[in-house]
Amino acid sequence: MWVMTEIRGVSYLPLYTPLAPFIKIPNVAADDKSLVYAFCHTGGSTVYVGTTTGLYKYDTTTHSITPCEAFAKYKVTALMLDGHRLWIGTWQNGVKLLNLLTGEIRSYTYSESVPYTVTSNKIRNIFKSSKGIVYVSTNWGLCRYDARTEHFFPLRILNSMTDFVNVTEDNNGLL
Repeated sequence: MWVMTEIRGVSYLPLYTPLAPFIKIPNVAADDKSLVYAFCHTGGSTVYVGTTTGLYKYDTTTHSITPCEAFAKYKVTALMLDGHRLWIGTWQNGVKLLNLLTGEIRSYTYSESVPYTVTSNKIRNIFKSSKGIVYVSTNWGLCRYDARTEHFFPLRILNSMTDFVNVTEDNNGLL
């Protein structure tokens, strides 16, 4: 079981061990209030950890944690694995899409003058439905991503200025 804490770390709680190791985020001063917002297990030995000080890669075999330098300047608030792509939500820089095979990074940010962008650069959550649709929750609404056109479409189910913290679906596939 993985447990996120609000201050400086993530703990892995093996079901057979009475004490959990505390994995400290590297290069964070003791008085720094580095917060962990998200993590994403890749299915192998890698767990990505999103924090206020960037994105980190944790190896469950060696128990080592290393920063992902390309994301060091971002406050990473949401993570979602989609095949070989890691969706990364940030708190002022929109959505980043990291190809884990090639290292290519695509950026999607809000623009008032460009149609079909994400509804805000403050990303709360990224969710993929059982139908394969990617939804992005922001502090200014919810939108869905169209992979064919690479466009984001706002869902006008509530006022567009509604702060969507999270989205999920039930057993019937309803959001």
